[in-house]
Amino acid sequence: MVGPLLWRGLKFYELTQIMRQDNEMFASILTKIGSGIILNDDELAVIESRFCTKEEALRQCPSGVRLFHDNASVNAYNILALQTENKIDSTAIDIIFGCTNHEQEANMRQKLHKMSVIDTGGLPYEIIVVIGKPYIITTNIDVVDGLANGAVGKLVHIEQNDENKITHIWLVFPDKNTGMVARRKAAAFVAEHNIDRRAVPIVRRTSNISLNNNKTIVGKRNYFPL
Repeated sequence: MVGPLLWRGLKFYELTQIMRQDNEMFASILTKIGSGIILNDDELAVIESRFCTKEEALRQCPSGVRLFHDNASVNAYNILALQTENKIDSTAIDIIFGCTNHEQEANMRQKLHKMSVIDTGGLPYEIIVVIGKPYIITTNIDVVDGLANGAVGKLVHIEQNDENKITHIWLVFPDKNTGMVARRKAAAFVAEHNIDRRAVPIVRRTSNISLNNNKTIVGKRNYFPL
């Protein structure tokens, strides 16, 4: 499952870009950390002065982005944060090609389910879908339209078919230019179904994933890049 509430890892130079310009010292510290330069005592004191407990973070910034050093921590936090009666547990559609027997297919399927999105074309195995929560795009959908890896939007609408399969996930992005082209194409549908006119539809994508060294066994995943 991919973290809807948090980035799995921003580079330090990206963090410095979002720092306020009047906080040059903190931005400088982040740059040094990203370059592997040891901090002096004063710089360490600045970093440590910003430490807080998990309880304080939840109280002061419940919807803030959390940064973790590994995907396991991301998944653990997301599962805890998304425990609500209104959640929808959704999983990818995986098809395995090239196996010679059912046991091998079962092993390959299990392997595929445990793989990181880095190795699956940005498509996770599972997403917990909750209206009102922020989700991060995990692959480049349309870079020109701003729908790029790392863009974060709030989920405002879930579209399902007659079999309750999720077909579209609609996100509202803080930057009105993000998804402008996709939003324009969906304008008629949005008006007809009374969806937030700022919402951008995120559709399913397909990725082919090699599951063995000689690439004779391949998993085909169909899911949302979130």
